[in-house]
Amino acid sequence: MLTMSEHNINSVSQLFSFSGEELNTLNIEEVLEGVKRRDMELRIQGDMTEDIVMKILSLQAPVGKDLRLTLSTFRIIYDLERISRDSLHTFEHFVNFVIAFQSGEMDKATLLNFFNRLYEGSKAIIRLLKQFEMIYFGTLSSDIEKLLEEARANDTILDNLYQDGVREIEQSDKVLVNNLTQNSALFGLRSIERVGDHACNLLERALYIQTAKKYAVS
Repeated sequence: MLTMSEHNINSVSQLFSFSGEELNTLNIEEVLEGVKRRDMELRIQGDMTEDIVMKILSLQAPVGKDLRLTLSTFRIIYDLERISRDSLHTFEHFVNFVIAFQSGEMDKATLLNFFNRLYEGSKAIIRLLKQFEMIYFGTLSSDIEKLLEEARANDTILDNLYQDGVREIEQSDKVLVNNLTQNSALFGLRSIERVGDHACNLLERALYIQTAKKYAVS
């Protein structure tokens, strides 16, 4: 499930990293179908995993770390599903940017300026997911405060991306070409910021599983 979530985040990140020439020839429907397919597969995997967890709780007697892992799995499944779904929403919203660019309504400089900033946000999310993966699978640095500091820095990048983007859109009538792209930008920014929130949730749950202590990232 983590791999599929990461694939969908990478699809968003790749969209934001394309050059103008690549975006101009991009088959957006083909890429979007891949994101949708992984999202559906992830939901199926989530249902199967929940069934396994329920059997463990019903038929076994997990204690200590095993119990924390088992109970936390329900929330981990939810956050992974939301990461995939919000990544899909982000991709869908910013498809309208690509369409506007391909039709000549949006100039290259405006598109790339916006996408370059979003690319930094998507990379911050990927860094958070890598931290979760490292801790979840048992590699935990003794310097938890340093780890939290790095995670909070990535969360701040996403919060600032959302706040600055919304402020810029609201204060300027020259940023975007029409109401459709403006609304897409606002909802897309919100979606990618939510992905970051869910990645922070995953990190908090991984720390709880490994340490039996609750840490706040975001």
